[in-house]
Amino acid sequence: MKAIRPFILISLLEIILSLVSFAQVPIPTHVVIVIEENHDYTQIIGSSAAPYINSLATGSNAALFTQSYALTHPSQSNYIMLYSGSNQGVTNDNLPSGLPFTTANLGASLLNAGKTFLGYSEGLPSVGYNGTTSGAYARKHNPWANWQSAPTNGIPTTANLPLTFFPANYDSLPTVSFVIPNQNNDMHNGSNPTTITTGDTWLQNHLNAFVQWAKTHNSLLILTFDEGTTTGTNRIVTIFVGQMVASGQYSEVINHYSILRTLEDMYELPYAGNSTSATPITDCWTGTNPTITATAASHGSINPSGVVSVNPGANQTFNVTPNAGYHLDSLIVDGTKVDSTTSYTFTSVNANHTIRAVFAINQYTINASAGPEGTISPNGTVVVNYGSNQTFTISPTTGHHVDSLVVDGVERDSITSYTFFNVTSNHTIESYFGINQYSIVATAGVHGMISPVGTVSVTFGDNQTFTITPDSGYEIWSLHVDGLLVTPTPVYQFMNISSNHTISAEFGLPSVTQTISVREGWNIISVPLTVADARASSLFPAASSAAYGFDPTQGYVVRDTLQNGVGYWLKFPSAQNDSIRGGVRNQDSLTVYAGWNLVGSISSSAIADSIIQIPPGIVLSSYYRYHGTYSSADTLEPGGAYWVKISQNGRLVLK
Repeated sequence: MKAIRPFILISLLEIILSLVSFAQVPIPTHVVIVIEENHDYTQIIGSSAAPYINSLATGSNAALFTQSYALTHPSQSNYIMLYSGSNQGVTNDNLPSGLPFTTANLGASLLNAGKTFLGYSEGLPSVGYNGTTSGAYARKHNPWANWQSAPTNGIPTTANLPLTFFPANYDSLPTVSFVIPNQNNDMHNGSNPTTITTGDTWLQNHLNAFVQWAKTHNSLLILTFDEGTTTGTNRIVTIFVGQMVASGQYSEVINHYSILRTLEDMYELPYAGNSTSATPITDCWTGTNPTITATAASHGSINPSGVVSVNPGANQTFNVTPNAGYHLDSLIVDGTKVDSTTSYTFTSVNANHTIRAVFAINQYTINASAGPEGTISPNGTVVVNYGSNQTFTISPTTGHHVDSLVVDGVERDSITSYTFFNVTSNHTIESYFGINQYSIVATAGVHGMISPVGTVSVTFGDNQTFTITPDSGYEIWSLHVDGLLVTPTPVYQFMNISSNHTISAEFGLPSVTQTISVREGWNIISVPLTVADARASSLFPAASSAAYGFDPTQGYVVRDTLQNGVGYWLKFPSAQNDSIRGGVRNQDSLTVYAGWNLVGSISSSAIADSIIQIPPGIVLSSYYRYHGTYSSADTLEPGGAYWVKISQNGRLVLK
């Protein structure tokens, strides 16, 4: 056998080492890298302000890295570190000194390896522009400009392009390209949530067509952020989308150097700066790892969720969180229900699995009870869903009322309806009832008494008797019950009482009957007795008109109830005698006003000259009666009415 020459052994060893040195990563035909600005992971993932980015994270052929971190602050340093593996001594956003840089960088490595590289910046005013700003364009977000036209590891000016050069034909894209939105569209300028939505919409409008194309053309979108907020942990969103990506969430810790190292391994490039010691991303590619598909029904979540890639032999824990008011009803692992635990771990994973969380609404009980003489509805143990309302109706039996309502051991207002709002715990409600109590207010005028008198308390359904007793020489003139005139009786009984009442007795001298003669047509008359029912329709039922009184300020006014001492006009269809029965009025004091007054009489004749004037001398005229025509009268007869003119307000006393 011929000896193997040493240089052949060395060449074979170099080939083996070169194969081993590069990680098992795919080789995309095209990679497009988009960098957004200044937002933490939690500001984007799960935010309604970024619907498109969230749809990428959970969509097909997409990997969401849940522990991705920027390397430093501020922006410019992170861009340079992602592009070259070092901050190149730049620690602020100012124009770097010592330009152009000549150190290793991604663009130069690609060009030196025979690949292609371009950078597309929105708002760049011209090809190869190297100024610091132009409108919303900022050079600090364009790292390859720092190597433009450098003698070593340089980038040609033709690789520094405005975004308008981004091709519509994606087959003409370079091997690797960067797309940098301007500061109005990369979530840099403005305030949340508007700036997030603006950047999210811009990304969808400008890159979604490429994303869909990449899924079928062996290409890859890398979406990441330069940095998080300065108050957080610098955790940022990083998403890979492309045909070679295994959908899911990936929880290994990565940073900008990890992305650079992965790109270098894809195209077998030399490692730039700190990417030498970085770990490439190897677990998100199709066919490399077992997956666990985690889903949650409505009203809760499972974390991580979606298709989760797991390194062979590793463990993977899932945490289940019900929404407020819900609980984990069942956890289904590989189609089998397991204990309803809120944390589940797959150990030594070497095969695909599924896990699904199902939730149920919390239910609470309200125990409702009622004492005797009433009901509560619904009654007993009432089951109520979390957050619902439950109304209870309290109904006393007839003659009873709600005496007290006790809710969760605390006495409340005695109401007949009670609602528990937004129920989130167990409750109790108890209703108690009492029998109704009513009052009868009993009063009596002078010259007699009623017994019992005053406010008399009576229980529902009971009877109550009142005794009405006139003084000696007097009689019961009237008896009013609940405001209505009833037949006078010495004993009155309320039966089966179910409401409040009043009873009032008036007394007077023994009743007499007095006859008032009227002529056909209009008459002016008065009521000379104290009567129980002073309505005009009761005293003069044959009258064909209403009773008209005279008011010095209003003129003639219809009066339904007639007063003693006042005169009224009534019209009768024919001459007749009307009898009135009532108590004798041998004296009266009449109120009069300046001007003409229509006054009545008392029960006996009163001589005009003997009428007392208060103040004296206020009468200016004779007393005039009407019997078809007016004539003066020396005597005021019972039942008659008379016109008299008065000089000033005062009183006339008839005896």
